[in-house]
Amino acid sequence: MEKEFSAELGNLYPILEFVQQHVGQWGFSELEAKEIELVVEEVIINVINYAYTDSAGLVVVECQNPQTGKCVIVVKDQGVAFNPLAQFERCPRTPEGLKEGKGGFGIFIVLSIMDKVNYNREQGWNILTLEKTRQPSQTGERLPNAN
Repeated sequence: MEKEFSAELGNLYPILEFVQQHVGQWGFSELEAKEIELVVEEVIINVINYAYTDSAGLVVVECQNPQTGKCVIVVKDQGVAFNPLAQFERCPRTPEGLKEGKGGFGIFIVLSIMDKVNYNREQGWNILTLEKTRQPSQTGERLPNAN
């Protein structure tokens, strides 16, 4: 399911609700759903704050459930070309680095929570693909199709 939003702060919660509506149906634990929400919030705030420098723009969010136990969220914008994965190298990895305020910690959070993250620039669109596989419950439940 794909939905278009105006890239403005007032749409942050409707975007998060849109994502949670789908993730909640796909069997993710409450903790996993909150982690996915945190990642989407980080990505969307960066789009809102930095993608469109001189005019309002759009952010397109797509939620996919390609197989049981997996969720793929695609965030697209037509803002300034920006590969957030390239920021990982300058990401602070120590408390001292955080104090320096260099930025880049958001992508560290994204990469720490999601199983797979991919960036592409296609036909004027920044396309960030976020993938997460549901973890088995603590009761020993196995994911369908797991070996």
